[in-house]
Amino acid sequence: MLNTGTPADHCARLERARLSLDGLSVGDAFGERFFVPPTTAASMVEQRTTPLGPWNYTDDTEMALPSGRTGVGHRYRRGGGLGVPVEGDAFTRLAAS
Repeated sequence: MLNTGTPADHCARLERARLSLDGLSVGDAFGERFFVPPTTAASMVEQRTTPLGPWNYTDDTEMALPSGRTGVGHRYRRGGGLGVPVEGDAFTRLAAS
């Protein structure tokens, strides 16, 4: 059965989700900088150098953002856990923009 109320720790959950998306986007942008010839990437890792900017995130981050935006719109199952997700609508809106 679904409960339309929010759990007592709802704000803390949203903050953890936001921090998770922040980490995902930074890791995505960092990793994107290693799409260079293998010898260049190996040298950067060996020398522990930070890739030059700009660090642009990719479509991986773009696809994760609707999940974070719609987390608020989920309905919660009694006893915890998410109910029916609404990401499909968010992906459709993102593709149309």
